[in-house]
Amino acid sequence: ILKKPVLGKAECFAAFDCDADGGLSFSEFKLICRALFKNDITGEIYEISEEKLKEIFQVFDIKKDGVIDLDEFE
Repeated sequence: ILKKPVLGKAECFAAFDCDADGGLSFSEFKLICRALFKNDITGEIYEISEEKLKEIFQVFDIKKDGVIDLDEFE
């Protein structure tokens, strides 16, 4: 039986680090959230406010430098 390869943390991070600068900006983080909050059956995106996304981003941005680096991505 063939299984789909599982992406590691670094590969997932790189997939959303659109500008390949080693950090996820808020706009790149929003792309992750859209991918995670998408209904697989209908393709509809679950609504989440910009304010709530910023709050979540700040939780992951431990260094408070405006980006989420690979270490913070864990």
